[in-house]
Amino acid sequence: MNKLFKVLTLASTLSAATLAADLDNLSASVGVDYNTSYLVNNVSQAENAATTSLKVGVNHFGVDFYARGLFLADTSQNTGYRYGGGLSKSFGLADGLSLKVDGAVDRAQTGQTNVLDYTEANVIFSLRNSFLIPYAKGAYQIELDQYGYTVGVEKPFELFNFITVNPAVEYTKMTDYEAYAAKITLTKTIWKNLSLFAQGAYIDNNFLTKTINFATKELNGSLVGSGGLRWVF
Repeated sequence: MNKLFKVLTLASTLSAATLAADLDNLSASVGVDYNTSYLVNNVSQAENAATTSLKVGVNHFGVDFYARGLFLADTSQNTGYRYGGGLSKSFGLADGLSLKVDGAVDRAQTGQTNVLDYTEANVIFSLRNSFLIPYAKGAYQIELDQYGYTVGVEKPFELFNFITVNPAVEYTKMTDYEAYAAKITLTKTIWKNLSLFAQGAYIDNNFLTKTINFATKELNGSLVGSGGLRWVF
């Protein structure tokens, strides 16, 4: 409960600071979801976990600045929280083509006995267009001494003007593991800015060490899923 209070206090402070900075350019989202495996860089860092998240942001001079916080609780009564922030900017390259760059730093208090607390710094590059969207993420998890990258491609589209479908494939290579992933995400707006989402994923990990401090378990050709609600305002 104390951890939840800290997260809510942090989120409220971030919201107030952003609101004071520029009300007209303020954006925010709140989400609740359930995960059979909570994935970070395509490894599981919690099992059967529910999360509550908040993200607030503001745009200045074409740059999006944001802060975010997340509270996690699993069925083994472990609790954890994550918080951080970053910035992103899109650069127009041609008609219908842009490069989006997103950099962030996040702190993870995992609440798991076999996953250490850590700070992750990352940067994501994505080539935005109406066909296929390739992307690449570089990440460094400082206390875990894990660094590497994820590359992938996704193709979001509307199905029957009813639901948004986003299939994606990814490959992750970090210091002590590699992972292959195939994912599909379904999103449906059910009322104004309130949307329902679900994701199914096939994850195949290959751990390169017997000393594991970055994952709860190795996912060997496993099917995992998540789903929940998100409100954007």
